[in-house]
Amino acid sequence: PDSGKEGIVYNCSESNNGKYLRNVLVKVNAKSDYKSKSAHLNGKHNDFGSIRVDSGDHVDVRFSIFDMEEEPLTVDFFRITFYDLDEGPHHTSKEYIIAEDMHPDAEMAKHTEVEEKKVHGGEEYMAS
Repeated sequence: PDSGKEGIVYNCSESNNGKYLRNVLVKVNAKSDYKSKSAHLNGKHNDFGSIRVDSGDHVDVRFSIFDMEEEPLTVDFFRITFYDLDEGPHHTSKEYIIAEDMHPDAEMAKHTEVEEKKVHGGEEYMAS
């Protein structure tokens, strides 16, 4: 950023079986170099978080969870959904995510066009 702390902070809620427990902060920080022509669009837009990565580039990110006083939390589960993994025109590029250190019970939605495969370091989810 041009000023302030680096990263994105999302104000979220923790729930258990659909029952609200408390508000939490989910902080996203780059673990690798990051730049994007559209970084100004990062953040929260309605109910969706957005992290922009330009075609041909990549970024490693870490998600951390804190209480509202910014004390670190350990949670039993962390659910995240990635929407709209795209392909470039004429299949010139494909968006993908590699998830590291996933819980063994992690699962992908049953009805999806996303391709999943094991890769060195985790599970890869790629646009199809």
